[in-house]
Amino acid sequence: MDSIQQKMISRLALVTTVIIAILLITQPTVDTNQPEDSIISVTSIQVQCSHNPKLVKLYGKVIPHDPKNIDSEVSSSVLETLKKSGDQITAGETLIILDNEKILQQQSALKLEISSIEKRLTASIKSLAMEIELLKHETQLLKRAHEELTRYQSLSDAYKSKSMLKTYEDAVSKQEKQVLIHQQKITQYEQQITSDKNQRSITLTQLAQSELDLDNTVITAPIDGIIQSSHIKVGDVVSPGSAMLTIVNPNRVYINAFIPTQYLTQLNVGTSKAYLDHPQRQPLALQRLNQSIQDGSAHLDASFIFLEQTPKLALGEVISLLVEIDVSIESCPVPESSIYQDSYIYEINEQLLNEIRIEKLGLTYNDGQTLYLVSAEEDLTNKTILTTRLTNPKTGTRVKHE
Repeated sequence: MDSIQQKMISRLALVTTVIIAILLITQPTVDTNQPEDSIISVTSIQVQCSHNPKLVKLYGKVIPHDPKNIDSEVSSSVLETLKKSGDQITAGETLIILDNEKILQQQSALKLEISSIEKRLTASIKSLAMEIELLKHETQLLKRAHEELTRYQSLSDAYKSKSMLKTYEDAVSKQEKQVLIHQQKITQYEQQITSDKNQRSITLTQLAQSELDLDNTVITAPIDGIIQSSHIKVGDVVSPGSAMLTIVNPNRVYINAFIPTQYLTQLNVGTSKAYLDHPQRQPLALQRLNQSIQDGSAHLDASFIFLEQTPKLALGEVISLLVEIDVSIESCPVPESSIYQDSYIYEINEQLLNEIRIEKLGLTYNDGQTLYLVSAEEDLTNKTILTTRLTNPKTGTRVKHE
């Protein structure tokens, strides 16, 4: 071996020695001789991993549930509006007053007509009764005339004459005409009475509707709530069906949210939940999800309803929601205090810390606590994870585990 090769070998040996020394210096070591009074007491959790849903922040609009539209029931003009948009109202409270003058005039005319019909009916019923009695009398006379004619016809020819026979026949004919006249009058009176009764029924119906219309000139609140919008002002002319007010119950609202289409297969109506992005975290449930994706649309139209008491929210307000999205991979929920530099957690194994590299997948919400979902190359299930926030944790640090 020449001198040049010896020099190269010596240099390589020196470099190797330096590298080994550096590695020995930087390698973390377990300080088994750490003083007892310097050992830190810490808290921990035992991690349970599964397919936990993660929370995704989305935005939605507060929409009233079943708004009450107040439409006019009559043709009239607006005399007075007692409430405006945004006002709070109580059930039974007067909101609008319409002009009732024409309705009152109509009622007077209908009452006069009913009185006139009643008078005609009374007269017709009285005349009918009289005609019935006259018919009975004329019928008796007709019967007697027939009997006299029959008796005269039964006499022998020696006691009959053509003139007398004609007299008896004329008497019968005359009585038949009288009976027919009274029958016709009875029919006329019966028809008149039927017609008047029908007209009275129609007029009474019109009067009842008029009284209902009169009541409908004073519009009252059907429910407790807020006037969302007013469509009229004093002096406006309204007709049946004209929109006047929209009333909503602020305690009956839902959140209309637009969810990115990428989450379509990760949501289920009735089971997927969300939480109000607020310290109280009121829970909501997915009630509706429009799965038809329009061309050019990147969002799905969805509705969430509150599962508990509805918080006080301004109608039309845009709020943020934390929506649970199913995650395909297994994850483990840990508190924020367990995560260091967004990439590490520490396992406590035999009172020593062991650094584990993790990946943050998102947030979840469980039993009133917001947790981070993490995953790692190694299985974290049932591992004891540090939850106390330490200033400078490292592998090998001894801790008192409670």
